[in-house]
Amino acid sequence: MINYLETHPGIGYTEVANIFSVNRRTLSKIHKKYKESGVIEDDNRGGPRSTKVQDIHLERIEREIEENPTTILKEIKIILFEEFQLAITEKTVSRAISELGITNKLTRIVPVSRNTEQTIQKR
Repeated sequence: MINYLETHPGIGYTEVANIFSVNRRTLSKIHKKYKESGVIEDDNRGGPRSTKVQDIHLERIEREIEENPTTILKEIKIILFEEFQLAITEKTVSRAISELGITNKLTRIVPVSRNTEQTIQKR
């Protein structure tokens, strides 16, 4: 488009925009940017925000849950603060656990009477 504009100086933005099927304003902005900087590149846009929880913290969370599956978010939060001086919320700990693919479910004790021969026969 820019090359076309430069080689055909008598043609306006509207006509060139129609030829290339772009908005006239878009073509105008691209051409202005090209004249100012000499290049046509997209500006940097947003991206992922920086996170406090790094891989080393995730490893520690995973190790803690493996060692003690009944540990609670508050305890993990305290451990991370004591070992890494990492001040995060319990919600952040919860997100980190989800990122690891670990579900936060307690194991429950199955009553002995549930699996007796007599109970099994009744089923």
